[in-house]
Amino acid sequence: MIDPKKRKIRFKDAESEWARSFDLSSIKCLIVCRGPVRKETMDVFDEIGIKEYGILLSEKDSIVYPMSLAPELRNFRFTHNIHRVPDYMGAGAEEKKERIEQIINIARNNNYTHIFA
Repeated sequence: MIDPKKRKIRFKDAESEWARSFDLSSIKCLIVCRGPVRKETMDVFDEIGIKEYGILLSEKDSIVYPMSLAPELRNFRFTHNIHRVPDYMGAGAEEKKERIEQIINIARNNNYTHIFA
């Protein structure tokens, strides 16, 4: 946010109690998307002050292109928050249900407060 003195600050650093109420630093979010969308989400989370986040890393991200490293992984600050999954979506209805349950369990077991998909 921009404060009255035209400085860029985080909500938690605002002088106004009302503005501080928009502080997002307590959020720990699991990002469930890939590629440019994942990178943009990480950039926005950093910009708005989300303290910590994690990502899913599917076989498509890491096995199909083993010699490449996605740009969003090169400087990822939370290496303990990279969670490997076979894929984000299953082939059929039963697999999709399994994937959703797996993602929810990852979020619960790692104390994420939110899921962004």
